Amino acid sequence: MKELHCKKCDNWTQHPDDAKCEWCGSLDTVTTSTRGGARKGAGRKPRTIKRKSITVRLEPQDADRLRELCSAEDLSQANWIAKQIRIN
Repeated sequence: MKELHCKKCDNWTQHPDDAKCEWCGSLDTVTTSTRGGARKGAGRKPRTIKRKSITVRLEPQDADRLRELCSAEDLSQANWIAKQIRIN
């Protein structure tokens, strides 16, 4: 059973298979329910420039040092590395 909404007569109805309004008989004005779903416009907006993923293998002591440096400046690892690249 799907909950359907008719835009023509503004009624909600439970209907098993087809998208026909049981109140007014309209076929093309029935839409499925959005109750409980994501809000329109919600969520993270797409970036204009996509970021690239990289994988780096470090010695454990170097990885620990990277975490310390990032924590000290309150930056993510990606932002800390990007900052270092832009400085040099």
